[in-house]
Amino acid sequence: MRIARPESRRTVGSELRIAGAAAAILVIGFGCASPTAEESFERGPLPYHVAVYVDRATSEFAPPPVDPSKPGSAPAAPGTKPGAAPKSAPDGSSDVAPNAASARSRGTGGGLAGGGGGGGPGNPAPASAEGEAAADPSAEKEPEPEPAARYLLDADTLAQSIARSLAEGSGTVAKAVPLSASSRDEAVNAARAGSADLLLVVSFKTRSQYDERQWIPGWCVLEVGFWLFGGIPSWFIPSVKYLTRAELDVETVDLSHARAQGKATASAISRASSPPQPAGGGGKASPDARDPNAPWEAKFESPGHNVSLWNRSHPFHRPGDYLLTILVPPLVLYNGEAARLSDELTADVTSDLESQLADSLRARLLEGEKSTPLSVCFMAPDPTDAIEEPSVSLKIAVASRGAGRIVALDVHRFATSTEKYRWVMPAPQITELANELSAMDRSPAGVGASDPATQGGGYVYVALPDPIPLAPGENTVKVRLLRDDGEQITRTMVYVRGE
Repeated sequence: MRIARPESRRTVGSELRIAGAAAAILVIGFGCASPTAEESFERGPLPYHVAVYVDRATSEFAPPPVDPSKPGSAPAAPGTKPGAAPKSAPDGSSDVAPNAASARSRGTGGGLAGGGGGGGPGNPAPASAEGEAAADPSAEKEPEPEPAARYLLDADTLAQSIARSLAEGSGTVAKAVPLSASSRDEAVNAARAGSADLLLVVSFKTRSQYDERQWIPGWCVLEVGFWLFGGIPSWFIPSVKYLTRAELDVETVDLSHARAQGKATASAISRASSPPQPAGGGGKASPDARDPNAPWEAKFESPGHNVSLWNRSHPFHRPGDYLLTILVPPLVLYNGEAARLSDELTADVTSDLESQLADSLRARLLEGEKSTPLSVCFMAPDPTDAIEEPSVSLKIAVASRGAGRIVALDVHRFATSTEKYRWVMPAPQITELANELSAMDRSPAGVGASDPATQGGGYVYVALPDPIPLAPGENTVKVRLLRDDGEQITRTMVYVRGE
């Protein structure tokens, strides 16, 4: 094993030979061409295994569409589980979505929009009225209005989408997995059982249906210009804005810190957190914004999205809309096709919120690495590179800030097609590493400083003595650090070996 402590960021550390209890340990510095720990954090995914949980209890999703073949079926209220019975009011009537009031006003006889007549899904008509309608076949039925667009994802599919965007889309973290749980405490336990480093508790809210829209003057002028002089290009101008009013509230739970401090549930951690930051702020931690272990809460909004005729109507499903553009500009045909518009708005809302979350979470984690009591950076190999060899030589950088001393460092490799690999640093080498970190933390840069980020806090580079075997496919490598004052962290990186 090799331990390196660079003298500075610009110079190569000198070579030292340290006598260990059983064998000599070579301490070398990385070359000038090698990236620093800070640069390694910036260049690739951050070393976190994140679990994503969407809390149904605090979320409001659009109710599922009514099945025309089941006249007695009704959409579930936002926040209820799919298939769950709607809540009953004291008078025996069923609850409806809060946003359904506007839809109800468009129906007849007090029914929901799309229900038609006095009866309708969620608000059945009296039996006598049904009997009269059946007795008079000539009675004209009120035509059912076309259903409005809606958000299509539920809690589980949204969690899957967020996890995929954090790990694969944006490359924010090394690994992200969705969780399906009935409560926050169950989600915390499931995340720990899955060896996650961080839990994201997500609450999502949006309108029950997307039926409110407005024209955007600038885009409308451009569309009319194309319609007058070009025709077809006007189909692709996003002149109509649909108001989605979607919100995503996120709270982080540092699982490794919770284990070290003996905090058993997310609710115990939540009580120490500050109120969420208003939308657009990118998140805010506790009153001490530099406390890396404080819960981080953020609120993101996606108020509306512009769509074009092409986004609203498929030319094969609604060819009439495109033929009518011979007479009128596309902005007049704003209704569109509910299914296509739902797909478009769902994708836009989800992508918008995921992008905001990825940017803010990355900034928060990078800031925390500068001041957290323990920090681990994966230096080599680069996780973004394709790996063809059956093993890799792992190099990490370790930082310890504060009075505690390192008492354990171990490395684990998990893969589905092979047995777990584990390496534990021997006691003599742990002592040398603890001495190096203590000396660095007592460096002159930290004398008298109150900011933890300036109290030494440099990184000691550690190279494992033997290569880590990799199985074909995905290999999850975890590094665990423990100090004698109870501080501990687990950091994760994923390496993919070609088949």
